[in-house]
Amino acid sequence: MTSHTNNKPIGILGGTFNPIHHGHLRLALELYERLDLAKVLLIPSAYPPHRAQPSVSSQCRLEMVQAAIKGVKGLSVDDRELRRQRPSYTVDTLKSLREDYPYHSLCLILGMDAFLGLPSWHILQMMVSGIQLLQGDFVRVFYGI
Repeated sequence: MTSHTNNKPIGILGGTFNPIHHGHLRLALELYERLDLAKVLLIPSAYPPHRAQPSVSSQCRLEMVQAAIKGVKGLSVDDRELRRQRPSYTVDTLKSLREDYPYHSLCLILGMDAFLGLPSWHILQMMVSGIQLLQGDFVRVFYGI
């Protein structure tokens, strides 16, 4: 939880990260820097509802993300979805993040595959209220990154 002192937006990049790769890291870091975000949270999914269960354990994927961002300013890992014992719906994660960061705008960062799948997401209308969506390809074109 944070105070009112630095209420810059927080970027949220979720996924299975099976494995985490350069594309994830570059997108997160470039958006952190270009949009002057407070930070970008990388949130590994334990039970993704729109994909097959990852072939690598949740713990191993968490450790891969931790190793990939170690020492990288502005990037943090958040394990809240891994602590759930049910499907990882983004709406639940956003509600939880809103409780933890009430004074920050939340910016959900999506790859093109997730963006195109938005119509099938659980409770889409409730999810998007008060949340900014950042689709990586569009942001790169707009900001020239």
